[in-house]
Amino acid sequence: MPRRPYQEAALASFIKDPARVWALLWERQAGKSTALTDFALYEMFKHQNRTVIYASASLLLAQEITLKTAVRANQTVQQMLESDATFLKQFADTAQSTNRCPKENKNPMAGLPGTLASALP
Repeated sequence: MPRRPYQEAALASFIKDPARVWALLWERQAGKSTALTDFALYEMFKHQNRTVIYASASLLLAQEITLKTAVRANQTVQQMLESDATFLKQFADTAQSTNRCPKENKNPMAGLPGTLASALP
């Protein structure tokens, strides 16, 4: 999910500054809940067993942030899995193409320099 530029700036500032209390004075529908969700997820992914507390004036807003956090966490994990899958596929393709030997050359080590390669039949 793409962030707005000021959300990116707030997250970057949050990561750099060790302050434990934050307030965002943004207009309605400006992405405050989404930014706070990113803050919470950063803390939970970066620091094992970290407790993140979100205070809200309304039960509805508290439920919204909980839902957004769950959705955002799911998206983050999905992106990580897709990224890992892409990397592993590239690695497997590279390994497979590297390990192929020409049919006329029965010794896979024949082209390698050193005494080990020349000592093999």
